Amino acid sequence: MQRPTPVTVFGILNIVLGAMRLLTAPIVVLALVSREYWLEHLPQNDPVTMPFIRIMTDPNFITVTYFTTGLNIVASGGLLAAGIGLLKVRPWARYVSIGWGVYSCFATTVGTVLSYQLVYGPALDREGSGRVALSMTSSLLGNSIWLFYPAAVVIFMFLPGVKTAFEPGWGEPPPTPAPDEK
Repeated sequence: MQRPTPVTVFGILNIVLGAMRLLTAPIVVLALVSREYWLEHLPQNDPVTMPFIRIMTDPNFITVTYFTTGLNIVASGGLLAAGIGLLKVRPWARYVSIGWGVYSCFATTVGTVLSYQLVYGPALDREGSGRVALSMTSSLLGNSIWLFYPAAVVIFMFLPGVKTAFEPGWGEPPPTPAPDEK
């Protein structure tokens, strides 16, 4: 029996997105680790860099970023594994995909709220800058767009044809009748 198309599509997308997120995670870690160097070399009284300097020296921001980066690395590994499992039609892959989708929607929503409370809200209060408002708007738009994929994963994993594909016995050939004994 052929694997349902949504399983193939989400399997491939999970692999691509999981791999991309795992490959970009070291960049985030490198940026955090090297932030002291960059902060030393930025102009201190430049209105363009002041919001960035304040954010990158905020201990709450740094703590949240390390924590979420660790969670995202684990979630991205799960997404990659789920993609491979979906292509092999493994029942656990459907559950991991659903779990990742729920986690990702929750984490994106919480991350958006925390970003506003820890970063954008205080920056707007201090700076009142159009740049901060533009950055906040683009972040909100990006996070809203990112919610579509995990929501779609959850929805499609509950489609009847997809659920059936992960039930025991799916894809196995029908049993052969026993030869007549005479």
